[in-house]
Amino acid sequence: MEESTKRQRPPRANGKFPAKQPTRYFDAPSFHGKKSAAIGIKKRTISGKTFDGMTDFVPLDEAEPVKEVASSHNNKTSRKRARNQPVDGEEDVLPSLRGEERPPEDPFEGPADIPQAAMRKFNRGKGLDPKGLRTHFHQKLLKQRDQKVQFSRKQAARSEILHTERSGFLEAEDALEDTARITQKALVKSVDLQSQAKHFDLQLREFGPYGFQYTRNGRFLMLFGRAGHIATMDWLTKKLMCEFHTQETVNCGAWLHQETMFATGQKQWVSIYDNRGTELHCIKKMYQVLAMDFLPYHFLLATGSEQGYLSWLDTSVGQMIAQVNTKSGRLSVLKKNPSNAVIHLGHSNGTVSLWSPNVPEPLVKFLSHHTAIRALDIDTSGRYMATAGQDRRVKIWDLRKYQTVQELNVHASPSSIAFSQSGLLAVGMDRQVQVFKDVGDSGGEAKLYMNHFVKSGLRQVGFCPFEDILGCGYSEGFTSLLIPGSGEAHFDAFETNPFQTKRQRQEMEVHSLLEKIPAELIGLDAAQIGQVHEASLQETLEGKARTLFVNVPKVTFTPKYKALGGAAGWTKRKVNVKEEKKREQIKKAVAERKKLIETLADEEGGEDAKGEVKIRPKSVFSRFETKST
Repeated sequence: MEESTKRQRPPRANGKFPAKQPTRYFDAPSFHGKKSAAIGIKKRTISGKTFDGMTDFVPLDEAEPVKEVASSHNNKTSRKRARNQPVDGEEDVLPSLRGEERPPEDPFEGPADIPQAAMRKFNRGKGLDPKGLRTHFHQKLLKQRDQKVQFSRKQAARSEILHTERSGFLEAEDALEDTARITQKALVKSVDLQSQAKHFDLQLREFGPYGFQYTRNGRFLMLFGRAGHIATMDWLTKKLMCEFHTQETVNCGAWLHQETMFATGQKQWVSIYDNRGTELHCIKKMYQVLAMDFLPYHFLLATGSEQGYLSWLDTSVGQMIAQVNTKSGRLSVLKKNPSNAVIHLGHSNGTVSLWSPNVPEPLVKFLSHHTAIRALDIDTSGRYMATAGQDRRVKIWDLRKYQTVQELNVHASPSSIAFSQSGLLAVGMDRQVQVFKDVGDSGGEAKLYMNHFVKSGLRQVGFCPFEDILGCGYSEGFTSLLIPGSGEAHFDAFETNPFQTKRQRQEMEVHSLLEKIPAELIGLDAAQIGQVHEASLQETLEGKARTLFVNVPKVTFTPKYKALGGAAGWTKRKVNVKEEKKREQIKKAVAERKKLIETLADEEGGEDAKGEVKIRPKSVFSRFETKST
């Protein structure tokens, strides 16, 4: 800058210089003097950009020339200028926002639409009525809570599309394509490495044909061959838990409440082993068992024998709950209903019977096929049952009406059928496995979803819980197939946790024992457990009505304070008077109780037909009666 424009320093006063002003990077309004003083605001332009005291904080570069531009903030006429006119010295950087060109309008006004199906899925029920609250404050709080609930419901419905763990099926691009033509080899190439590891084939040619069963959480697998070979493993990590040979025929097998124990039906009796292969129990009451299933909520092992006996064993206490002779020949087809724990049996005369340990006769019995039944299974909801007969037909039954919903024709007699958690139906016959979709839908027909061939004759097919896996046991080993969409994507960790630790498994075992459902509650109506037995409730209420309770009235006694003994004596006299009145009330209640007992005894008949006097049972008040010599 020029010499004349330099700021002069004021002279000394009393030998001292005045306080130095703080360094300012731009001229902003300051009020060091009177607050009412109007000080002009200056703008500085640096390289064509204008800055003032109300904009960004930008330091000045001393090497750059500084140009001062007079501000017109104090000019009254400048305050009345139009908003769309730029200030003198400023650059009109947004001409499009000044009114010359407006941005295009949004073709989709308002928020995005939410699918009604998603809104119904996250529905939390009807809110509370604020009219029942007394104060306006609590009514306002309740309304705010309802608004938050509705907002969270909408957000959950909007974000559902981001959930990658949802189950999905194979979909064809056009009508000419068919998902049943997709082979396992082509499917394995198109999935990730983790899913590729779930597809494997075990070659076991010596002790077949093989049956199998997955645990409830879908983590462990048990293989049992007809010739006596038994093996358990963690099929995800391929870690072998135990492997041994029983030296006799193994007809069936089942996991118990945890993966630490399993049972096998051998040639003579039923044996229970631990996860290391050690035999824990040999149950000789169950003889020549052909089929078995385990009820996890009741801790019952249900078995069907070759002589036609159906048995229920409580594995928590080792007690035989019931053993019934069905009088229908050998029982090789047995399945449980997951919803009500009723046992379904398929017989050689084409009938299906439903059994409970509380009734010696079948609850329901109907004709399903005109030939012998080879296999049956019930879906996870307990509404539909699939039966397969030697007539090469598979029928889908609605258990609410016991009527046929669908009927499938296959080219061979099925040896095993199984439902998945998502409603797919797998049918195993000879060397072929077929998976059907839309089973149980009364409005349409079941469609062939996937198809696969194994090397030799099939013995059993079954889906793995919480996985898109179908297991196939045949005479030369075991095969794990990929079936997209067959498993449930979400699991309840408090119910079945595939990733549970040892500590969690122990806690779950204790909780399941405490929450064990008695065998007396097994019946066709699954909702019976949550209902109230009105007869028992009425008897309890009548018994309470007959009982006389000693209700001691409130004693209001206030002695004179100025008596002998002072405050301690005053309190003591008050307590003594109250106790005396309580004793009198109890004596009256005992006398009324004795009269009531004598009256009831006379009404019921104190003497029987022979003239013998009945002895009344002792009660709580018997200790107040005088003892007879």
